[in-house]
Amino acid sequence: MYEVCVSREEIYELSRHIIGDWYMHFWKGTDIIAVFGGQTFEFNYVNKNTWTDVLAYGRSLGIPENELDFPIQGL
Repeated sequence: MYEVCVSREEIYELSRHIIGDWYMHFWKGTDIIAVFGGQTFEFNYVNKNTWTDVLAYGRSLGIPENELDFPIQGL
């Protein structure tokens, strides 16, 4: 896992360069932006009800369940 500081605009620019089933996720507090090639989701880590769409999309790409936990150190 790499740690970077980027703006929202930079996140959307980076999303254009994702290939295959790779994805990136970015944190601000407990808010997450998950970026897949061609699809972006915003949700809250604490409120699991907001995870529905991002989990469904990740599963549709064949991403293993244990990789769809969007971890961050210390949380």
